[in-house]
Amino acid sequence: DVEVRIRPFLRAEGRCALSTVRDITERKRADAVVERRLFELQFLNEIGSVCNAAGTLDEAIAGVTRLTVEKLFPDNCGILLFDAERKHLVPHDSFVVSDPNVVPRPLPVECGIIGRTIRSGCSQRVSNVAVDLDYFGSDARTQSELCVPIAGDEGVIGAINIESSALDVFSEADERLLTAVADLIGGALRRLRREAELR
Repeated sequence: DVEVRIRPFLRAEGRCALSTVRDITERKRADAVVERRLFELQFLNEIGSVCNAAGTLDEAIAGVTRLTVEKLFPDNCGILLFDAERKHLVPHDSFVVSDPNVVPRPLPVECGIIGRTIRSGCSQRVSNVAVDLDYFGSDARTQSELCVPIAGDEGVIGAINIESSALDVFSEADERLLTAVADLIGGALRRLRREAELR
């Protein structure tokens, strides 16, 4: 990227112009980094506000899902909670799927990228789900996926999952951001469960 500046001036011979060309690639990169950081801070502030204001688990999960869809624009997005007794991942009612023909259903923890996230306790960023042997999808349009575990008092209690119909959409920065979101929702879920136990 270059910036061109032209300054007209008069000389005895007539009108002239002095032009300067400057490489602004680094400045644009720095501006993009600052803009991304600002976006992340604003997004996490909104997520934190939703988590703090929530009076129930459902309110917290639905609010986080809504904001994630609004800010990150995934095709599919939602939180699944781990039912340890049944060994299933249960999608919350607020789970958003862009294809109206797809209905999120409980999944065995042994299945899919989401199951691998729960079993390993580690984030999974998959640029092309077609080459991932664990991929178990209900939406045929999904091409990339990012899934981050949500920690509870006794280990992983769920996951936040986002999917896109485009290849290689999610970056390392997206993974860090979704990890911070998972930390906030995990804290809210632990708080809300403790409050429910005290009632």
